[in-house]
Amino acid sequence: MDVSKFHSITENTITSFDYSSLQSYGGCLTDVCKALFKNGDQWKDRSTLFEAVKCISAYSGFAPYLTQEYIRCNRYGNMKSKDSKSVLDQKQAARDFADGRLKAGCTFSIKFKSSVREKKMPKNPTAKSKPKYRNDFSDNTFITIENAVCEHGGHCKPSSQQQIMVRSRSGLYVKNVSDTAIFTLCNMLKHNSGGRLKTVTIKSILQPIWPINKNISKHDIFNVRLRIRRLLPRLEKCDTFESFQKSINTSQLLAGLDSENMSDDEAYDMATLVWKELLNKGGDNSSDSLLCFEEYLQILSEKAKGFAYDIAHDSDGTINGAVWQTATMRDNFERFGGYLCLDVMKRGINKLLWPYLAVSMYNDLEQVCVGCEAIVCSERTEAYEFVVKFMCKNSPGRPTEDVYVVAGDGFFNQAMIETFGLPKAKFIADYYHLFDTVLRDR
Repeated sequence: MDVSKFHSITENTITSFDYSSLQSYGGCLTDVCKALFKNGDQWKDRSTLFEAVKCISAYSGFAPYLTQEYIRCNRYGNMKSKDSKSVLDQKQAARDFADGRLKAGCTFSIKFKSSVREKKMPKNPTAKSKPKYRNDFSDNTFITIENAVCEHGGHCKPSSQQQIMVRSRSGLYVKNVSDTAIFTLCNMLKHNSGGRLKTVTIKSILQPIWPINKNISKHDIFNVRLRIRRLLPRLEKCDTFESFQKSINTSQLLAGLDSENMSDDEAYDMATLVWKELLNKGGDNSSDSLLCFEEYLQILSEKAKGFAYDIAHDSDGTINGAVWQTATMRDNFERFGGYLCLDVMKRGINKLLWPYLAVSMYNDLEQVCVGCEAIVCSERTEAYEFVVKFMCKNSPGRPTEDVYVVAGDGFFNQAMIETFGLPKAKFIADYYHLFDTVLRDR
């Protein structure tokens, strides 16, 4: 196959790739790959080879990635086994996705070597230390293809839908949001009195700049919202768009978000903002709102170390509450959970009028802190039992026998506290309900 129209050759070295030729090519791109990336071919440098593979992948329907001496389809290899000794491997193997797992046994791989080898000595050399030689992949350093497998194997089937899926999974869409869009969203968040970006606002900015067939998912909204919140402090220090653009382009925040962990404070802020948005939007379908909220809590639990949640259901499967706990909340209960206060806030802070419930306590500075938070459909014994048992289950540092006092209003009694799984706790009426309300009314 003649591939001379796809690239330029100077002294037996491929120096450039003609992207425009692919637009009018109607043949099989796999054949182009086999003819273009042959064993023994010499290329100008690694970046030129990778750009050629990326261009072909854009029209073929897959997403390549570059490692030290390989260019591979990002569905290359097999999914990690749940039996692996690595905790990270087990976590990745346990995660299920609606559109399938990323690793699919693909075989597309191009291995190459550099014409220049660097000599490296150990940082603390000894008399017996030997140098190590590594490939130098600097720009304008020739590379030679050693082994090229240009066919996709396993369950990898390049197509437009697969390309959208794998690019979304690897965080490419979020990472490549234009600087102008980022600047616009940061300014919206800065001047929003509520301190949050609505989903509809984010979608209105992303839709014009993302591919037509790319569906803006809950993961995209979450990742963009997190990225904007992290970039907002940089906006405060920049007077112009140019200075802001320079600041974010030199920032580590441009890395993909899929493997990025959140801090405990970020997890708390995101959980609070998301449930407020979902419960304050129009409509009366509370079931749909809680289903969306559950999806966001799942994302939070994957990204924030120590974040846990649970969803309460009626006997018929209807969602009637949600509870969550950050690592800080867990630490609060394990350190200060000998005395607990239980109550709900019935004031209507959302259109669904769902009460907010929290388990609170005093820390060593006599300041109020919480062990977990929840939203429930109503103040019921089952709701309190669900929340307390969740908190105890996810806080192994304090046994249930080490909770000694539970304070609350007239809704509670001693028998009820025991059903919560707190065998040694004694119920007392708290100061406000006992003296400022009950006795005063009498």
